[in-house]
Amino acid sequence: MERIVITPMFGFGDMLMATPAVRLLKEGRPGVHITWYAMQKTAAQLLEGNPFVDEVRYFPFLTSGAAATAAHMIRHAFRRFDTAITFYPLNRRDYNLFAFMTGARTRIGFSYAHSTPGYLGWIHNRRLAEDQGLHCVRENVRLLSFFNLTVNDQSIPGLQLFLTDDEKARADAYFTSQPRRPVIGVHAGTSIFKGHANRRWPKEHFATLMKSMKECSFFLFGSQEEDDVNQYIIDAVHEPERVVRISGKGIRDVAALIQKTDLFVSNDSGLMHLACAVGTPVVEILGPTNPAFISPWGVKHRVMRTGIPCSPCFYYSAKPLTCSNPRQWECMTALKPDFVEKAVRELL
Repeated sequence: MERIVITPMFGFGDMLMATPAVRLLKEGRPGVHITWYAMQKTAAQLLEGNPFVDEVRYFPFLTSGAAATAAHMIRHAFRRFDTAITFYPLNRRDYNLFAFMTGARTRIGFSYAHSTPGYLGWIHNRRLAEDQGLHCVRENVRLLSFFNLTVNDQSIPGLQLFLTDDEKARADAYFTSQPRRPVIGVHAGTSIFKGHANRRWPKEHFATLMKSMKECSFFLFGSQEEDDVNQYIIDAVHEPERVVRISGKGIRDVAALIQKTDLFVSNDSGLMHLACAVGTPVVEILGPTNPAFISPWGVKHRVMRTGIPCSPCFYYSAKPLTCSNPRQWECMTALKPDFVEKAVRELL
C-alpha cells in the first residue's frame, strides 16, 4: 500500500481547494492510504467525515517551535510515508521543510514563478511549473499526473465538506427563529497575516449595502479579530432585527449556517471557500488577488472588481502584501456599494 502524506496548509480555504484533487486521487488510486496534516484545529475539523482521507493529524506547527516540531516529525512521520504532496499555493520554506522531514522518497510540489533557492522548493523531486492563469483547484489537480491520472475539467468535483445530520439540524433550528426573508451571509473580514487585512472591502461600504437592502436579513460571520469590523457595521446599520452577528460557534456549525443562507457576500477569505463547499451562491469582492486562481469554485457566483490597471498585484510568495498605487488600495475602496448590490440582487 502506498502511504501518502499531505503537507498542512495555513488557511482552511487553501485546504478546501485541495479537496477535489484528493478525492480524485483516492477514486483513481483506491489502494493508497492518505494522511492529511493540519496546523490549525479548524482545518482538522473541516476534514472530519471526509471519506477520501484515511487519517487526519493535527499538530500546532505555528506555535510549537522548531525543537518540538522536529521531535514530532521524527517520532510520528519520518520515513513512515512513501509520497509527500505539497499542494498549491504553499510557496514558503516551512512547507517545503515539512515535506523533507517526512523522509518520503517522492516529494511532489510546484516550481513557483516568484521564489528563490532559499524557499527550498527544490526539496521536491517531482515538480510542475506554476501556471498563474489557472484556478488553485485546477493547479492541484495537475499534480495527479505524477500518479498517472488524467482528469478533464468537467470531471473535477466541487470543494469537499461533509456535514453531519446533527449539524444541519442545529442550523435548521436556528433559522426557525429568524424572520422569513432572504438571509444573506456576510464576511467583512480577512486574515490579518502579512498585511492581508488590506484585502478587506471598507466596512463603511458593507454597512451601506445592508442599509440599502432593507428587505433582507444579514448574518455577520467572523472570528474575534474581526469583532471591531462587525460591531461597526451593526452600529452603523442600527437595525438589530435585520443584522445579526454569529458568534460562539464552531467552524462546522458555521458551515451549516452558511449552507442555510440564500447568498454569501465576502472578501477573499476562507469563509468564502467554505460557502462554496456547502453549495451557497457567492458574491466575492476582490482587489489585489488574481480572480483566475481564487474565484468561487463550483457554485453560482459573481466576482466584483474595479478593474484598475494595477490589479491584480498579489502573487503567492512569503512576502507581505503591499500596494504601489499612490491611491492606496484603490482596488478595494473604489468598488462602490451600488455596484455590489446589483450583483447580489441578480443572484438572489
